[in-house]
Amino acid sequence: MEQLKVELLSRMGVALLEIQQTERALKMCIGHFLPKNPEMTAAMVSAQVKAERRKTLGYFLAELRKRITVQPYFDELLTRFLDNRNGFAHDFLRVPNVSLQTEQGVRVGIDFVKNLIEDAIGVRRCVDGLVQMIGKRMDLDLTTKPDEDELNQLLARLVFKPTRPGA
Repeated sequence: MEQLKVELLSRMGVALLEIQQTERALKMCIGHFLPKNPEMTAAMVSAQVKAERRKTLGYFLAELRKRITVQPYFDELLTRFLDNRNGFAHDFLRVPNVSLQTEQGVRVGIDFVKNLIEDAIGVRRCVDGLVQMIGKRMDLDLTTKPDEDELNQLLARLVFKPTRPGA
């Protein structure tokens, strides 16, 4: 069982890093590429991003939903990611059936963390694709691996729709 606990703790470390990367991607996307007011100057956007630096993940997901239409199945992923991220970050041992005292409880914890990592990566890939598509429309050079760019943009097209005509 000790080996399973080590696996759980290792995966928890990976999950923390994946969650942090996903949260940074969401904040960057919303702050810089989907500002509250499209007429804002770069300085105004920077000031807004700085002012919102300490806002919760739930706040940023609500802002995303206000600024762009999110397909229902992606919205479900966002909600699940938020709920599971909060359970992981705030009270992991209260996640249903997770326990460090039994082999089964540790295995449930491992499965929970695996799913959270997958959700974090899925959210981030879609958000990265959205940023890349917006960046291209703005003639920005956002360089990443070309094959990854295409995949991310395809994912973003599947999960987001513009809320403003012509966007």
